[in-house]
Amino acid sequence: GDANKVTLGRYKGELILGQYELPSHRSKIVLIQSCVRSWLVRRRLRQGRFWCKVVDELIDSEAYYVQSLERCHTLFFEPLMESTHSSKPMCSAEEVKTVFSEIQVIMLYSQTLLGDLMQRRALQEKKPFEEKTIGDILLMMISFLRSYTAYYNNYNSSLAMLSKCTDRKGFNTWLSKEENKINEPLSSLLIKPIQRVPKYVLLLRELLSHTPVCHPDRAPLEQAFRDMNTMAQELNERMRDSEVFMEVLRINCQLSPRLPEFVQPHRRFVKEGPVDFVPNNKTSGRSRWLILCNDILLITRPPVPQMFHKNELSYRIDILLNLERASAVVALADSDYIRFAFIIDTPKKSLMFLASSEEEKLAWVDAIASNLQRTKENLGSFSVRERKRHIRNIMDFQWK
Repeated sequence: GDANKVTLGRYKGELILGQYELPSHRSKIVLIQSCVRSWLVRRRLRQGRFWCKVVDELIDSEAYYVQSLERCHTLFFEPLMESTHSSKPMCSAEEVKTVFSEIQVIMLYSQTLLGDLMQRRALQEKKPFEEKTIGDILLMMISFLRSYTAYYNNYNSSLAMLSKCTDRKGFNTWLSKEENKINEPLSSLLIKPIQRVPKYVLLLRELLSHTPVCHPDRAPLEQAFRDMNTMAQELNERMRDSEVFMEVLRINCQLSPRLPEFVQPHRRFVKEGPVDFVPNNKTSGRSRWLILCNDILLITRPPVPQMFHKNELSYRIDILLNLERASAVVALADSDYIRFAFIIDTPKKSLMFLASSEEEKLAWVDAIASNLQRTKENLGSFSVRERKRHIRNIMDFQWK
């Protein structure tokens, strides 16, 4: 029969590239193979462009990260360490080390990584995409990132120590002055290493999506991504814990009066909300605010705007209850006079509260009971000396 006519390209809205007469079935196969090869070449070029863009983003973000670490080290760490040798130090050397932890080591590693990446990019600038590699550098980086684990583990202690130091007038004045110079708080610089590991994971995932399976850098990048992702998941658990700890710092700044030793590395915020406190032999309650942490319960007046900071709230403390000294928490059945009530038993008295609903009552009972039991289990594992020290760190307030 007549030879088939195949049209490829675009003409009048149809796919047409030109007209060819194919005298045999083999010619059709040759044409299809040619089109496929052309498409593969274009895809490879597109992948190469995107691959280079991701590498550029990795280097640019690393440069900004290193700049932040150097700023933290130069403007804050070094002056504070120098002040420890003066006649009037703002804080001790141990306090400085607690605040900054492994940030100096992380800075040195990041500077090395940035230098290696920039050098590799310059050497491979004129090479074809198939010969460009950075996976070996990223694999070496994984071993350096072990220092991040120590930094994450110390992060809560770092924030607690920083909060303690800012209570000193001289330190707080100096810190505010330095922070105003760069228009960035020290706490924002200290959190940079915490935020960096998830960024590495995102960039590695993006880099892998533009790296062909047959590329020589594919296997090293896959290994680097797996190792980095595993580390990020472990560190994210600690980060969630740190976010809860940040609530303890927020509450500490809003308490009236301020509680010495309230900020502790082990302390975690659990729940807060309005309740009514019912005094003995009464059927009506006084409006109060409960703040539950994992080992203590604060009973305060309802929050009000602070005098000089109207956007921030202040909590005036009525009672601070150490959960280790509470014996039980019990949900009461509703009666004709009292609804949504629960009681916290202590050796001296029972404290009755009224929640806003049945669901809220059960939520408070469950939260207090679970943390009460956990506190007793934790203290049971302490030595007698540690147990007494822990209890001394808790202040007992009387009813006002």
